[in-house]
Amino acid sequence: MDVEVWDRTFRVNVRGTMLCCKYTLPHIPRHAGASILNTASNLGMQGSLIQAAYSASKAAILQLTRSIATSHGKVGIRCNTISPGLVLTDNVANTLPASFREIVEAETPTPYLGTPRDIACVVAFLASDEARYINGQNIVVDGGTASHIPGFAQMRTLFPSPG
Repeated sequence: MDVEVWDRTFRVNVRGTMLCCKYTLPHIPRHAGASILNTASNLGMQGSLIQAAYSASKAAILQLTRSIATSHGKVGIRCNTISPGLVLTDNVANTLPASFREIVEAETPTPYLGTPRDIACVVAFLASDEARYINGQNIVVDGGTASHIPGFAQMRTLFPSPG
């Protein structure tokens, strides 16, 4: 992997998340109900054939979330992460190769891929007072994809390992 790709991925994903938290925390009222929500990915909990930097950076966001929850929970600020799987955005629908999408759909226990609304509903819940006792957690929103061993052999046919 090109070191510049690694560095840029961590700069955008991890450093970007950290800076958003750093500069937001002083302005959040210290009371029960205040909440920070970070976004990781289900790939932050799994290995990836083609996205090692992305996976590692999303795993780092999970730990950053736990640290913020630990350091700010007593003053009433919760911090949680959502980890979406493949979400059927317009961009995904228009650019993702059909063969890749078919594999992901086959590996997803729900009969459909998630939509932006599916993610938004979880965000709304975690930001609400209904989730006031959830702190330092990662909520996986992937239709169950991470709940089982993925079709590794099928993925390898699309992305053969180098050498």
